Amino acid sequence: MSNGSPTGAGGVRESRSERPAAASTPPGEAPGAGPDGGRDTAFAPAAVEGAGGERLARPGASVARKLLALVIGSALVPALLVGLVSYLTAREILVDKIHGALDARLAACEEHLDLSLARRVEDAEIFANAFIVGATLDASRRAALAGLPEAADSTRQQLRSYLDEVAGRYRLYRELAVVDVDGRTIASTAGAAGGGWRDRLAPTPESRKGVTLETGDGEPLAVVRQAVNAGDGERLGSLIAVGGLEDIWQRLRAEVQPERARLLVVAATGQALFDSAREEGAPPRAVGSEGVRRALVGMQGVAEYRDAGGVEVVASFRYSRLHQLGLVIEQPAGEAFVALTRMRQAVVWISVLATLLVTAIGAFLALNLTRPIDALSEGARLVAAGDLSTEVPATTGDQIGDLTRTFNRMVRTLRESRETLENLSVTDDLTGLYNRRYMRRRLDEELARARRAGQALSILILDLDEFKAFNDLLGHLQGDLFLRRTAEILKAGFRPSDVLSRWGGEEFVAMLPETGKREAARVAERVRAAFEARSPVADLAPRVTISAGLATYPDDGETREELLLNADVALYRAKDLGRNRIEMSSLPRAEEDEG
Repeated sequence: MSNGSPTGAGGVRESRSERPAAASTPPGEAPGAGPDGGRDTAFAPAAVEGAGGERLARPGASVARKLLALVIGSALVPALLVGLVSYLTAREILVDKIHGALDARLAACEEHLDLSLARRVEDAEIFANAFIVGATLDASRRAALAGLPEAADSTRQQLRSYLDEVAGRYRLYRELAVVDVDGRTIASTAGAAGGGWRDRLAPTPESRKGVTLETGDGEPLAVVRQAVNAGDGERLGSLIAVGGLEDIWQRLRAEVQPERARLLVVAATGQALFDSAREEGAPPRAVGSEGVRRALVGMQGVAEYRDAGGVEVVASFRYSRLHQLGLVIEQPAGEAFVALTRMRQAVVWISVLATLLVTAIGAFLALNLTRPIDALSEGARLVAAGDLSTEVPATTGDQIGDLTRTFNRMVRTLRESRETLENLSVTDDLTGLYNRRYMRRRLDEELARARRAGQALSILILDLDEFKAFNDLLGHLQGDLFLRRTAEILKAGFRPSDVLSRWGGEEFVAMLPETGKREAARVAERVRAAFEARSPVADLAPRVTISAGLATYPDDGETREELLLNADVALYRAKDLGRNRIEMSSLPRAEEDEG
């Protein structure tokens, strides 16, 4: 096959290697060299001999090599760099989300543990405050002082009957006992010998909240001690409530899904009170892992390490000072980062396929037309500079045209990837709604469109009434959950054409394109009523409602700042008039176009 070099006068002829042509140039070899040094007839064509016998480079040979290098260098390398940057950025975002989700799951487990043990303390307070407990302890003390054992036995029997009745009603308690100030058992649902837990009590069992978790060699138990005092404040004794932890462990097991993650609740001694990977009923045992070690020294955070079985895990750990417990949740890294692994594999395959495709197309370009290369090279330079809006016209139907279209598809893929990352930057992490920056930009765009079309546009600023008191009372975690629930209710209430964003704190902004004031007021009232009906209610917390201010273009302003200001003024008027209402910036005109 001829490479297109003419046979000149004076006996000029082509000198051709007899080795087969290679598909591409291997790394580390000069272009045109085969694996063993032979010449590649496709890309580094033969030299020619002049009339005097001197060897001359074939015309176009260096152009073909340079063209191939130019296509690969200017089209593929920038695309791979942009793809690599996109992958690293997406990886950082994904890893942060995975770590945050794991930490949130551990926080939920800790909260459930705290609440469950707090309920045990509340139960013990109720049991101990019964009149019969204090009266019987006092009578028993007086009878003993007076040397009347029969009277003391009678009071014990009354107390025992009360404890049996309570234990029958609350079956999670293994034993209820009342002891005097000297530690002697006055009455117990398990008899004088007790339930076998007394030998396992720590020497100084009192804790700040009145509950301790006892381990020893048996199953873990929650032991609650509640003081019983006389009317003058004198200590009469204590009520001790001993209960198993099965109900708490079952809830925690369901929370972490043992098939996907492992939850450890570890005592200060290193014994695992609860291990979701352990069979139910198995005795406690000491566990050792990097997460447990960090938790027991008071550290909190997320780390990646190998567990005792050599499996790479991602773990969140923290220390509960309230109960002197370490909490660790571990998830295999392969499962936690499965999405990241797929994304990395996709990037590698796309890069490999793009490399093969661009190289093949560049080879054909080197053997054929070179005129469209300038446009393609310019497009690649623009992409390398970060302009992903570049489109190179495909003016031919041959290999150069194919390369141009492939290049454009690659740029579109990169552009879509960047748009995906930009979408992550315009949404609110907590609620999933658009954020303030995005809403400002959309307001300007929609206002410009409304001016051109002569249409109305309405803006609503919505604020949660009494949310600060709700948040201060129930805590930021419940406040965040409430804001997420609020976002769901608002999204369900507004129309598909409306744009909703979280403006900041407990304030939201909604934009209603092509909507007049009266129609916007009807939509706002529907949303307010839906929120009032579906808003979660918590004990002791104030009822959270919504107040909103409404402003409409062009009646209440022609710029974003004017509309937001007037809507804000209307919002404050709604607050002043009693909250849980919608106020308009001004009265609508009688003949207003409702859009």
